[in-house]
Amino acid sequence: MSIQKWLPERECEQSGYGKIEQEIKGAPHAGDTMNERAKPGERLDVKERQETRKPPLYRVFLLNDDYTTMDFVVSILETVFHKSPVDAMRIMLHVHKKGMGLAGVYTREIAETKIAAVHDVAREKEFPLRCLMEKE
Repeated sequence: MSIQKWLPERECEQSGYGKIEQEIKGAPHAGDTMNERAKPGERLDVKERQETRKPPLYRVFLLNDDYTTMDFVVSILETVFHKSPVDAMRIMLHVHKKGMGLAGVYTREIAETKIAAVHDVAREKEFPLRCLMEKE
């Protein structure tokens, strides 16, 4: 699409947009390969691609206590960790029987945010529910 369609011809000439369009037209296209643009006998420098690493993951655990109600733990699992009611009930029973249960696996920042959310809601409702995270 031409820049001249947006600007009157005279304004386009004065602003230098015509030169920019000519430079763009002469520029290599995204589909061009290095070999198509290289001159014969010219050496091409090849840059290696850096592979990105996946961030480390952290497991978030809910800890059992004698005061937090089972219904509250289920509601936390459904709202904060977005678990289905069936999964939330299963995890809550595991926490109740084993003392600790896996709520989810997340990157560090997300795990910290979810733990803070659980602690804030538990404090607001006056429950001592605690979470912890450990590197996977």
